[in-house]
Amino acid sequence: MAEAEVRAAHNVLEACAQADTIHKVVFTSFVTAVIWRDNRTTSPSSSHDIDERNWSDVNFCKKFKLWHALSKTLAEKTAWALAMDRGLNMVSVNSGLLMSPNLTITNPHLKGTAEMYQDGLLVTVDLEFIVDAHISVFEDASSYGRYVCFDRVINCYKDAVELTRMLLPPSQTSFLQTQMQSQTPRQPSECHKLDTFCCTKILADFVHQQTSSTLTWNKNNKTNLIVLLVLLLLL
Repeated sequence: MAEAEVRAAHNVLEACAQADTIHKVVFTSFVTAVIWRDNRTTSPSSSHDIDERNWSDVNFCKKFKLWHALSKTLAEKTAWALAMDRGLNMVSVNSGLLMSPNLTITNPHLKGTAEMYQDGLLVTVDLEFIVDAHISVFEDASSYGRYVCFDRVINCYKDAVELTRMLLPPSQTSFLQTQMQSQTPRQPSECHKLDTFCCTKILADFVHQQTSSTLTWNKNNKTNLIVLLVLLLLL
């Protein structure tokens, strides 16, 4: 899985480098390429915000068989190495768990869900939101580097139950209602936090531009991008 994604990232970036008409590349990655590291069990009192500067530790991913995180980390690092070597203008969008009707418990992103939830790093994103994020960083000439993108944090039992009901059949979730009534919400101070300020700011500017009718993207362009992103996010 990792080798295939690394090879695909290399081939796509190499093709972009050889094309005279490509002026900017928006690379789709995931937060799983950001959050996994060997010191994730650090005590809450010494925890720190996690942002786009963080990378998942490859050896940690191998040790705990986090194959989705491993492949996304290696693929994105390969893309960045080639982009810098070939002088490509590249921006990466590190997406949270994509919420879609066909999302199931077998999604490889969900490996380590309990630990992500415990650390406050279980984040999700709506398809429309992630599409807008890609468009906005592409349109914004000042965008650069990596952007962590999500619109929801699963950090309380109620949200966790809701996600579980989406992933499992009703016959396996009937016991959750009783348990939910006895749980108290987690406090944000108890866990790590993902910093999404940069992406939020760009999206805010993007929404403002949309309402001012200054963007050139039309409905057909956005629909095509949605289809492309679905294919990329499901890899």
